[in-house]
Amino acid sequence: MNCILVFLIFSGAIVAGNALSCICCKETGEGKQNCSGVIQQCANDNDTCATQIEYNNVDPDKKTTVKKSCLPAKDKNICQQPMFLNADRFNMSLFTDCCDTDGCNTNNITMPPKNTTLNGRQCDTCFVEGKLQCDDFKTVNCTGNQLQCFEYSGNATRPEHNSEMFGFKGCVTYGTCFVDLNNLPGTEVGSNAVYSCT
Repeated sequence: MNCILVFLIFSGAIVAGNALSCICCKETGEGKQNCSGVIQQCANDNDTCATQIEYNNVDPDKKTTVKKSCLPAKDKNICQQPMFLNADRFNMSLFTDCCDTDGCNTNNITMPPKNTTLNGRQCDTCFVEGKLQCDDFKTVNCTGNQLQCFEYSGNATRPEHNSEMFGFKGCVTYGTCFVDLNNLPGTEVGSNAVYSCT
């Protein structure tokens, strides 16, 4: 019995030791491509190391955030997949570079260029601050991989800003609504947020 117990404890220690260790940091600033941090062990064995860059722009205020962290397995579908959202004078971009060896997320990161070729999709677009819904909207032609229409209503906190109410509509990369928007590098989505992709 004791031998079995010792074996199980030892096996558990081996499994726990399989988790990657990744650089962890976050910085916001104009032109950011990297951040400095410490190496931390991931919580789960199937986590991966990631470096992320986020643009959050409300014309003319532009915020760039770079984050390095352990990315949960459930979010691996965003690895190497640039995501773009355009909603009138608001636009947001996200790119996640992933790797799977200890401390591998050391490199600089840049946002891939946006494909501006019209794709035939049209969406309503608008953007308001301080309230949850737009009073009016216009139609916009979507481009590149923005194959869905996106609608958002709720609070959000932009990098280096306080929480505000926002309402907006626009074009978005297909699959954005499958992403956990609570784990964005810079922007914080409010608990009252309601959003949809169609």
